[in-house]
Amino acid sequence: NIDGSHYFWYRNTHDGEAAPVDTNQDGTIDIGEGIFLNQNTQFLFAQSPQTTRGSSPQSTPELQALSSLARRISPSLSVSWTSVRTAVQEDLYLNHGTHSLALPPQNYSQLEIDSQLNLLLAGPAIRIIVSDEYNHPIQAEITVHPSKRKWATKNDGLWVHPVSAHKPYTITIGAPSYQEETIRIQTNRLYRVQLKQIH
Repeated sequence: NIDGSHYFWYRNTHDGEAAPVDTNQDGTIDIGEGIFLNQNTQFLFAQSPQTTRGSSPQSTPELQALSSLARRISPSLSVSWTSVRTAVQEDLYLNHGTHSLALPPQNYSQLEIDSQLNLLLAGPAIRIIVSDEYNHPIQAEITVHPSKRKWATKNDGLWVHPVSAHKPYTITIGAPSYQEETIRIQTNRLYRVQLKQIH
């Protein structure tokens, strides 16, 4: 958070983790006032305090810029040097199919990093490619039952979703103007799903 860091180090009137926003509209940015970027994500917005989460999910310019970049380049992986995945990473996965990896910075060897990457890329996973009847990729929404949470495929229609175990899964795939499909699949096989357009 560049703006918040600048206020923290050079003006000493601000929490460095928050984007400097005059949330109480008194004309000044006070200590503790601002929008926390992790609370401005879709992942945490609903459960975060109204005073520090912003007006709507991804309303901050930082997250809007990141989302715009993700739409343009469709990244496959995000890496955070923290002990847990961040809310920003959860948003990237939810909206763009970007896998996330959290690596605690202290005492981490290359062997341990390689091991986590191999587990992420080669462990049990649901793998599908969504396209239309003419094999044009579709950015679709996917639900893994019984969960009601929705994930987005990448721009090329690919979705790889790590799971805890090798077993059958039921998923529903949908996109605007296309007929929804519910299928039963096995892990670690690539499924090609064609959605029919609604006329």
